[in-house]
Amino acid sequence: MSSPLKMALAAAAVAAGALTFIAVASAGELETIAKFSDFRPGNPAISDDGRLFVTMSALGGSKLNVVEILKDGTTKPFPDKAWSGKPGPRDVVGINSTIGIQATSDGTLWVLDMGNRSATPAQPPKLVGWDLDSGQLKKVFFIPDPVLRDNSFLQDFAVDVKRGVAILADMTQPFASDEGPAPSNPAFVIVDLKTGMTRRVLENDPSFSPSGEPIVIDGTTVLHKPKNGPSFPPTYPLNPVSIDPDFNWIYFGAMGNKVVYRIPAEVIADSSLDDGALSKRIERYADKPETDGFDVDGKGRVYVTDVENFAVGVTSPAGYKILAQDKEKLTWPDGVSVSKDGWLYIVSNELNTLAALNNGEDVSSPPYYVHRLKLNDKE
Repeated sequence: MSSPLKMALAAAAVAAGALTFIAVASAGELETIAKFSDFRPGNPAISDDGRLFVTMSALGGSKLNVVEILKDGTTKPFPDKAWSGKPGPRDVVGINSTIGIQATSDGTLWVLDMGNRSATPAQPPKLVGWDLDSGQLKKVFFIPDPVLRDNSFLQDFAVDVKRGVAILADMTQPFASDEGPAPSNPAFVIVDLKTGMTRRVLENDPSFSPSGEPIVIDGTTVLHKPKNGPSFPPTYPLNPVSIDPDFNWIYFGAMGNKVVYRIPAEVIADSSLDDGALSKRIERYADKPETDGFDVDGKGRVYVTDVENFAVGVTSPAGYKILAQDKEKLTWPDGVSVSKDGWLYIVSNELNTLAALNNGEDVSSPPYYVHRLKLNDKE
């Protein structure tokens, strides 16, 4: 995208009262890694040795849920077709639907299956980990009903390898009801990766709440049309969550809010602390745009998707900067992953053109993309 168009979009955002852009950062050009013509990719994960994995969006209808993108741009199911596909009515093997994925420094690929609690019998959400080298199953943790809500929506998560816990963001679906907006009760679900014990913490903490402003993309408000009620603009609570490479801080935010918060990782891992004690340790960290996903590097720079402005950017206490902006290739940038060698991997999947988010009308226009962007370490 040309510099004049970048500046025009940024200026429009400022005029609309959105995030204040302090600069358009200098970085490399978007490099397209893969294109998908039939189904939408969800989130990316890059391993320490440079292997790239993506989930296939839960809103896209793909028969495969987890794929590895090979060097030539082709894909293969990971770890195999049985696990990447959907489980049968009484099967444990398989993924019902997923968005969240993480490749951790201990050589594990983790995928968060959102489950299918309306199935007969019900299939609960589960966190699944495979050995990256062998593809062998390492661990499965089922998420039990006592830590869930009727409209739980587990999509993003972080893994604290140092303390052996996973931090799952339960956004709770704002459009789960057929009649209208459903109550949101966002929370963290903490999974002990040694014992499997789970707990729900910080439900409805103010830092998890959206601002109430609708998401507007290219002049069109994102609208959900229930089966038996009028359309409404969803306002999204807690969504992205990430942990720094040294496992010191958990960074998080509401998709529909313009703030990144953080809490010490050792605090969130301490099962003896109640919600009051945890909430006191939350601190405001930086500004951000309305963001569907982010990742953080070792210098505390949070790389964010900017869904309203066809962009990805970086934020810190010093301010927010756009890194790349492209109206065609970054329509609804969904998830990002930072590699050890300084690349930002980005999924762009046009979720706003789905009927579910476009007032009941599907105006999808593939392809959907996976890109990467070389980061400037001096920014």
